[in-house]
Amino acid sequence: MPGEEASEEKDKSIQHTAALSFGFICLIIGIPLWWKTTEVYRVNLPYSDIADLSNTKFQFTIDIDVVNLEKSWTDKDLTDLSKLLKANLADDRKVGAIFPKYRVAVRQAAEKQSSDLTSLKTLADLKTVSAEVTEILHSVLVREDALLKSFQNFLGAREPKDKASMRSLSYHQGYDILFTLVNPQPDILDIDWSIKEAVEAYLSPMMLFFTGLRRKPHKDKKNSGFYYEETDLPHTINPLEANLGSHASNNPMLNFIVYVPSRDQHPLHIVLKNGEKVKTNSFLSPQWGGIVVQNLPSPPPNSSLPVKVAVDMKTVMEVFLTQLRLLMDFNIQVKKELQVREVGNDVIREWELDNWLRKKCLENLATSISTLQSLTALLEGISNIVIQDDIGQQVENAVTGIKEAHRHLSSGQIARAFTQSRKALASSEKAFFDPSLLELLYFPEDQKFAIYIPLFLPIGLPILGSLFKAIKWIKTKRKQKPKTE
Repeated sequence: MPGEEASEEKDKSIQHTAALSFGFICLIIGIPLWWKTTEVYRVNLPYSDIADLSNTKFQFTIDIDVVNLEKSWTDKDLTDLSKLLKANLADDRKVGAIFPKYRVAVRQAAEKQSSDLTSLKTLADLKTVSAEVTEILHSVLVREDALLKSFQNFLGAREPKDKASMRSLSYHQGYDILFTLVNPQPDILDIDWSIKEAVEAYLSPMMLFFTGLRRKPHKDKKNSGFYYEETDLPHTINPLEANLGSHASNNPMLNFIVYVPSRDQHPLHIVLKNGEKVKTNSFLSPQWGGIVVQNLPSPPPNSSLPVKVAVDMKTVMEVFLTQLRLLMDFNIQVKKELQVREVGNDVIREWELDNWLRKKCLENLATSISTLQSLTALLEGISNIVIQDDIGQQVENAVTGIKEAHRHLSSGQIARAFTQSRKALASSEKAFFDPSLLELLYFPEDQKFAIYIPLFLPIGLPILGSLFKAIKWIKTKRKQKPKTE
């Protein structure tokens, strides 16, 4: 009947219109809303600036003050020497990622400065003086080759390491130094060592009793003594480490130990491969510390035990300070003919400190650049890692610190450059090791299908089927209109 057909047609129209409306809402509103609310938040990072850092050539400025003690030289001679030095120290050494810029000043010595030197060496001419000064700057005071090698190693270059680089400590915000006295026989020797007065209260000393070196020394048949060979030394440290106490600080620990051998191993010496005894009777373990063997005199016969004896702290501290300078990379080899002011009570010379700050600054910059590049490679490779605002801020701080350190290096402000490099290193490592990065680091892309298919497939198939029928119905209605007309 016409009425029933009209009613049925109206119901189909309502049904298909509802399907189209629901499909429209899902496609136009639902999918974009779902996409927006489930997207991974990633703050914008300065990827281009980080990429440019690897191509940056770091220039560091060094002020050179040449003082003349030769009274026969005129002002013209000093001017000519200044020109020769500037020519020899010109920026033609721009090889690699770092290069120095020298600012040279040549002047006559003041009256007080003449007394600083105990001997003078007269050189032939200005060219010889210029060549000598240039060589001293390159190989002793600045050590350009060592700086370049260290910078490239921290930047990720695979170059063979030398003894100095393996021995010296890497940069850290602080170092804990522990001085320890090892006395395996406290019932025989009551050892007195004035460590507090010697080091001015660095740490409270730890006294280890009843602990010895488990490595049995060799018997010296000729001299009725005992000795350790070089191959034995690594095995003497491991038994001691278990008794050195817990390390509750984040700073690396440096251990300096005075070992008094037991009476059945007395006297104890350390010998080289050629059989020669080590004069200081001590040895150094790279990045760990040093041990001094002190052979104290045996108690007289029939004496009451324990016998009170004292450690020669002057000798011990001289050895420890030398070992500390080696570990901190302050021990610089100089030529015999080059007169260098004695260290004295300062422990570190001013130019040595500048050189150390410069080296650690460049190492910090290289490490920061390498860390930032590794971070950006990780974030670009895995698109579903969340990048929070604080990570972006740390990356910005690191990039800014690197640029500021570069600026201060170029102007010769080594202390400020080192401070900025330290901030850049801390910010880059904080960003790289942020816990939020690891939360989605191992979330594979294929797991998304396992999550979304059971959720959307039961809903999506009926909607798509209804949309297909609705579109087919609309096409049919359009074909029927011309026939009706």
